[in-house]
Order: sequence, then C-alpha cells, then structure tokens
Amino acid sequence: MGKPLVRVCTVVGCAVMLFAAAALLLPHSPSQLRVAIAGYGWAAPLVFVALWTAVTPALFSGTILALASGLLFGPGWGTLLGVAGATLGAMVSFAIARRLGAGAFAQLSGRRVRRLRAVEARVSERPFRSVLVLRLMPGMPATWLNYAVGITRVRLAPFALASAIGAAPRVFIYAALGGSISHADSALGAVSIGLIVLLGLGGAAVAVHERRRTVPAPA
Repeated sequence: MGKPLVRVCTVVGCAVMLFAAAALLLPHSPSQLRVAIAGYGWAAPLVFVALWTAVTPALFSGTILALASGLLFGPGWGTLLGVAGATLGAMVSFAIARRLGAGAFAQLSGRRVRRLRAVEARVSERPFRSVLVLRLMPGMPATWLNYAVGITRVRLAPFALASAIGAAPRVFIYAALGGSISHADSALGAVSIGLIVLLGLGGAAVAVHERRRTVPAPA
C-alpha cells in the first residue's frame, strides 16, 4: 500500500504547494484581477485564459475568476473566455494527477477504499454523465474534483467535455454578476442572483436523484 499511497499524497502535495504559491503571488479580488489583466491591452483575453488555466491546478477560486471575467469582458465574452480557461485548467489538473498518481487508486486497499473504488467503477462506466453530474452538484469543489478524476480510469476526452458543459452555467452566472457590478441599476445582477439560487436547487435535485439511483432497493 505504501507506494500507491505515496503517489496519491504526491498529487495532494503538489496541489497544496501550487495553492500556497498562488496565495502569495496573485491578487485575491475580482477588481484587483481586472486591473492586473486590463493592463495587457489587446492581449488581455489571452492572458486571462492563460491565467485561469495556470491557477486552476493551484485551487484558485473559480468564482473570483468568473466575476473578474465579467468585469473585464462583459457577460458574453466573459463566459466564453471563462469556460475556455476553466476547461483547460481542469485538463492540466487532470494531467498532473494522471502523471503522478496513475494506477495508484486501483492499488490501494482497505474497507473505505473499496467503497470509493465502487464509486470509481460507476464513474468509469459512464464517465461523461458522471463527471457532468458531479460538476453540477452544489458544494462540489471543482478544483479538487479535477485531481480526483485524474487518478481514476476516466479518459481525458469525456472529462474535458463534461467539465466544459458543467462549468458553463456557473461561469455565466458569475460573469453576468461581475458585469453588472459597475451598473447599479442593471437587472442583470438580480437575474444572476436568481440563477444562482436556481442552479443550487437544480444541483441539489440532481444529487438527491443520483443518491436514490445508487442506493440498492431493499429485498
């Protein structure tokens, strides 16, 4: 159990070190990010996507990034650029976990691990649907999810597609909210808050439905 456990711990350690670096080096608010990125002029969209890609493995808040995308580029372009950055960042996290922890999960043993392995088997059977459902669940830490899926048998293509589709609603909501900050009388902010509530309720309904599907019926 030692070697596979070491590989899993290596993945976690890598994420923690990247998080510490991002916490020390990067602005921590949407307005500060807007100032930093806007200074790049015509290259700002490319820089923003590259930044989102780079800081996702560092567990940086996607909410802050999405708000900044709305402040910088408005709801439309902010959503497109945000989804691109979030998807690329998820793929980088996935690749790090796959490279450092490949096969480690399958080699671990123990009662608790066997339960997790049963979940992993279900995810591997329907990877696109499973990853999409996990993305939509309220409270699911997307940055850690990228790493977790990376050490399973799920292939990159369905993971990337499900990540992009699953990220789009949340990115749009916060980009729209960010874009409305400079317009106090805009109805977009109120709509965004309403959509946050609807997304949370919808995600909770999906979570309850999935739980009922996975719990075996009594004999």
